Amino acid sequence: MKSHFLCVTPALFGHARPLFALALNLILYYPDLYVTVLSTGTTSAAYVSPHEREIALFELPPQAHARLNIKFLGSGERANNLEQVASMTQEFPPFLKSLCANPLDAVDVFSRAPNLIIFDAIFSSLIKTVREVVPSSGNPATKIPIFFSWPSNASTKEMFFVPSEEYPDTYWKTLVHRARKEVADGLVTVDEIQHMYNLWTGPTDADRMIRMSGVAPIYHHELTPQSDSIPHGKDTIQYNYPMIAYTVGEDYVKADGFIIPFSDVLERGVSAMLEKVTGQAHLPVGGQYPPSWWEYGISSSAQVLSPQDKESLDFLDACLERYGPKSVIYISFGTLFAPVNRPELFETLVGTLLTEDPPLPFLFAGGYAQSFVSDKLRESVKKSEFGKMIPDFVPQQAVLNHLATGWFLSHSGSGSVMESILNAVPMVLWPFTMDQPIIATQIAVNQKVAFELLQVRNGASIGRKAYRDQEKTISGMLEDVAAEMHDVWKRLRGEEGQAMRQRMIELRQAVKDDRERGEAKRAMEQFRDYMVVH
Repeated sequence: MKSHFLCVTPALFGHARPLFALALNLILYYPDLYVTVLSTGTTSAAYVSPHEREIALFELPPQAHARLNIKFLGSGERANNLEQVASMTQEFPPFLKSLCANPLDAVDVFSRAPNLIIFDAIFSSLIKTVREVVPSSGNPATKIPIFFSWPSNASTKEMFFVPSEEYPDTYWKTLVHRARKEVADGLVTVDEIQHMYNLWTGPTDADRMIRMSGVAPIYHHELTPQSDSIPHGKDTIQYNYPMIAYTVGEDYVKADGFIIPFSDVLERGVSAMLEKVTGQAHLPVGGQYPPSWWEYGISSSAQVLSPQDKESLDFLDACLERYGPKSVIYISFGTLFAPVNRPELFETLVGTLLTEDPPLPFLFAGGYAQSFVSDKLRESVKKSEFGKMIPDFVPQQAVLNHLATGWFLSHSGSGSVMESILNAVPMVLWPFTMDQPIIATQIAVNQKVAFELLQVRNGASIGRKAYRDQEKTISGMLEDVAAEMHDVWKRLRGEEGQAMRQRMIELRQAVKDDRERGEAKRAMEQFRDYMVVH
């Protein structure tokens, strides 16, 4: 029997990509499944839809492509990501009403009410829309299960959204209620949103020890190690994140389940524990890529999809010939994060790379980070001949799969980490906020397949130590930042780096095995339970 799933993606690349890739893999996995992917038809300078590129990378056969329906809701330019995301909440209700008005056995499967809706986690409020629309539709007895795609690891969900001994009312509820009370009692002079942000990123609880499943202990200040370096004005996601997280957390308890596009191998049993504690399904499906990539890597036909792609790979080809395999460090901070308010940190990074002897070739994918790169720095890199700055993004899978690429310096986003594991490329981590510091701890401390830069930290971390290293204080001084970087460049090219690479190869195999016969395999098979009309 033909089934119809509905996936609702936001205008945030790190959220949209894993959910869209899951939709493609579900289509390949289940020959009777049809999937509609909703995306925002509104635009902003901060977001470009990944759908066309992902379809090209997956190389979907025609029969599978015919079971994919991409629909864009809304139109017009928006000022920023937040407004672009909000546009979906306005456009979704009438679209769902149109589906629910049709017969459940309509010939056009895409026009039927969905058997399952998967919202990105940021669209938590739309669960109320579904609960209101369906009972008043032409098929009021229909029950549509709702899952949220959680674009991160399970340990972060536990930390922020599940009651614990330290936070019996959950982390965000505790923080928000405390902020409101202290503002109401006149203990602070700022408004509630500002005080929420201050409690999250400031020195108040900086030295509190944080424990969570699947992650080595950290201090509270390590949750926001770049609070001074990233934009945090009143219109930014960063500034509003505590209130956003608190609000979505109120809706999460109403869902039927969560999809975790992160490997259970990295946090054994955490998803199962969350399922037991919450009574909701938690499916650790793992990183979502074309199945063939686990065997052969990205195909040659999908490596170059634009002239800019070719420029990146030509540089790597030249480095391979001149410096040999595993010689290049690839640098990318993703689509939303970079030390924009502290450009001297990035300049120090590039400066240390330019002065390494022997040379340490590097490829930097600019993207969002281009906004603060000076012309002088660009010229220095160009003159070096062993550095390359691409003004936008690069074909990350092709870059990581290239023989010349030896290391990946990343913000420690869940997608970047899983792609690095897929290609067995060890990492250097520079996490900024949200889930990134937690994932970085898993990868650097628990798995030992990455170095993490600590002296780049700022905000409440200055003058304090990382829990893992009680010998060194984070000074905030550029000379200490540079010294640590030079030390890491030396270590990654020595015996320590070789051992780390071998561990990454072994970790890749474990993740691959999990996909083929472990928790990820079982998670993908559980979608079969939702391929009937409820």
